[in-house]
Amino acid sequence: MYQAWEEVWSWDNEGSYVFKHKELYYMAYSGNSFESPFYGVGCATATDIIGKWTKYDENLILQNPGAFAGCRV
Repeated sequence: MYQAWEEVWSWDNEGSYVFKHKELYYMAYSGNSFESPFYGVGCATATDIIGKWTKYDENLILQNPGAFAGCRV
């Protein structure tokens, strides 16, 4: 299920990273295209790594500040 901020551009979710703290799994992921001004990071949690994931109600936890698009080195 996409959240409103994820549907603005291209509906891409990518770059997920999962870690466990105590008894809860956390997943950070990037939403939207890296070319989008709406590109950002969301978070979801689960009690079982292959179980149901619940997206954080306060997503978007990090967002492109609008000064750049994508990754530049």
